Amino acid sequence: YCGDDPEFSNSINITVMELRFDSTDTMLKEGTNHYILCEATVPSDSAVVISWTKNGQSVGERLTSTSTSTMAIFNLGKVTLSDQGDYQCLATYLGIGTLVSEPSLLTVLGFWEKLTDVAVMKGTS
Repeated sequence: YCGDDPEFSNSINITVMELRFDSTDTMLKEGTNHYILCEATVPSDSAVVISWTKNGQSVGERLTSTSTSTMAIFNLGKVTLSDQGDYQCLATYLGIGTLVSEPSLLTVLGFWEKLTDVAVMKGTS
């Protein structure tokens, strides 16, 4: 209780920030198209910058993004073995702070070929 003391009558502003990112580990065969989505709730009086890391490092230039004020999509295109790793989304609210997602592991399976039936005869070469 603050009573009628004007020193304690100031209002308190609470900023709610939220980061949505599917951190489910993913396993894909090489050459599969893949994208990763991250969404951040933006307080009305703040701007947000959404960025990405792979294995703790800024995402490479081969990855592209399209962004709105609250959403970022990173399109890896056809994944290769070099795309394999832990991806994280970072939402930096200017003047407030940064939220970091849990990591999501992308595993890329290299050799992937459909085998057909083969007839083998005993004693032949």
